[in-house]
Amino acid sequence: MTLPDGRWSVIDLAWPGARYGLEYEGGHHREAGRYAADLRRVELLRDIDWRLTHTEWLQLTQRPEELVLRVQRRLADRGVHLRLRPRRYWIVPVR
Repeated sequence: MTLPDGRWSVIDLAWPGARYGLEYEGGHHREAGRYAADLRRVELLRDIDWRLTHTEWLQLTQRPEELVLRVQRRLADRGVHLRLRPRRYWIVPVR
């Protein structure tokens, strides 16, 4: 998508119709300059009414139910209702 400043941006997992996205924050987001650029990008997305949820490795692998329920609630706030499959069908990454 194009941000208000004209730059192109990709959201890790997006629901464009709901203007909602899930972003995975890996270690590279802590590199010099990257953090500031990420903050600017998030603010530009907020300016065009996007809402983001941020996650990291431990939440994704150790507490996936918490993350999935948060995403489900936030999408419902934007009019998108997800039917979740039972946990036994989920694929959770492991290291």
